[in-house]
Amino acid sequence: KYCSNQMVPNTIKMADNFISQGEKVIIATCYDEELNTLKEYYGDKCVAYNGKMNQKQKDAAQKAFMEDPNVMVFIGNIVAASVGLTLIISNKLIFNSFSYTDVENKQMEDRIYRIGQKKDVDIYYQLFRNTRYEEVWNICLRKEHLFNEVIKKESEK
Repeated sequence: KYCSNQMVPNTIKMADNFISQGEKVIIATCYDEELNTLKEYYGDKCVAYNGKMNQKQKDAAQKAFMEDPNVMVFIGNIVAASVGLTLIISNKLIFNSFSYTDVENKQMEDRIYRIGQKKDVDIYYQLFRNTRYEEVWNICLRKEHLFNEVIKKESEK
């Protein structure tokens, strides 16, 4: 949680760079504190999406991001926003923090890797070197590798 809060200024810098180029940006978070800090910074230029919202609020957030040209940032809690959303208006995804469950991270990535995406997609995971955060990242990579070894395509069996 501490590392996630420390990552916010770098996430803002990256997102602001994309926004200045006219790009919409998705920011993935794990914790309410980082989500709320980012939401406060971006104000009316963003929508937030988390598990504390009802379905009507979630639908309105998704619609605003997809249709309102003034809403440039979608800030989503990974658990709440990683399933059932299509966010192809953006091709930039910044993980301010990431889930310790690799599948949740991949699900979040899939929000912009959807049918109808017309641009190349850029996804940014941020790490603090030589910290527990980096150790967790390496665990996620090992999980992904193991998953890919166990689950094979029919043609690879």
